[in-house]
Amino acid sequence: MANGIDLAISVLAARQLSVFARAQALALGADDKLIARRLSSGRWIRVAPGVYGFPGVPESFDRSVWIALLGTSPLAVVSFQTAAAYHHYAGFPEGRIVLTVPHGGHHRIEGAFVHQISDVLPHHLTIVRGMPCTTPERTAVDLAAVCSFPRLFESLDDARVKGRVDVSGIGVVLRDVARRGKPGIAKMARVLDKLEPGKVPSQSVLERKLHELLEKGGEPPLVRQYPHPGRALPAACVDGAYVEAKMIVEVDGRRWHTRIADLKRDHDRDNEAGRAGWFTLRLLYEDVVGDAEGQCALIRETRLMRLAQLAA
Repeated sequence: MANGIDLAISVLAARQLSVFARAQALALGADDKLIARRLSSGRWIRVAPGVYGFPGVPESFDRSVWIALLGTSPLAVVSFQTAAAYHHYAGFPEGRIVLTVPHGGHHRIEGAFVHQISDVLPHHLTIVRGMPCTTPERTAVDLAAVCSFPRLFESLDDARVKGRVDVSGIGVVLRDVARRGKPGIAKMARVLDKLEPGKVPSQSVLERKLHELLEKGGEPPLVRQYPHPGRALPAACVDGAYVEAKMIVEVDGRRWHTRIADLKRDHDRDNEAGRAGWFTLRLLYEDVVGDAEGQCALIRETRLMRLAQLAA
């Protein structure tokens, strides 16, 4: 029985540079007595509180990151400067170990800095070197909270040129997490404006692109310039609406610093529509132009979902 447990732990540890957490060992069938025997015999060594490994394994930066991950929290992810190093951002060499966990309890590991942030969404994560890590785009937004504007711009401009980061994807993450008082949001908006300094399209161009997208995709046309359903906005209109689905579609082509400045206004508009039973889908102009097929599918799926909800 013990040999079978040892084998299972060895297989697991092989994927984690020969380290494993106490909780992982218990989940594979070990108990406190077995752990104590392995430690006393020298077959296992304690490398951090609640983290064990095998003797004779060379130290490395990646192994230290694994130890920090396993010892901090099951929900810990590689982030900030460490993620930047893993994504090969210029000016961010391997050296610092920085992790993110949701707000709540976690263990402290010597040599690791841990941020407590609860807005890391599933699509902000990827796997790098076998470890959970923030995506290049989420990493960029996080770095804005701890880096100067010149350093952030130079690193992201280099990553953009080398194809290591999607600038429009940074914008999507920024929109996901933007709120008043969140560090780095305004700075990141300025960086995005500088990375993509193209001319801001007029509202008429924005709307034309939106309606062309739906026509080419074979989708029903939106009602153009439909009156906003919110009682507090009697004179306002929306870019387009599916009335039967009580669904508003707006496309945003503003500079990023303006988008961030107008967050509260947009939030209030959407809340007013929601109070009247309407759902608002906001699209970025960059995505309408760069991913017309994907945005058309998003509109289609959202419209069908809304129709099903209203029918129910």
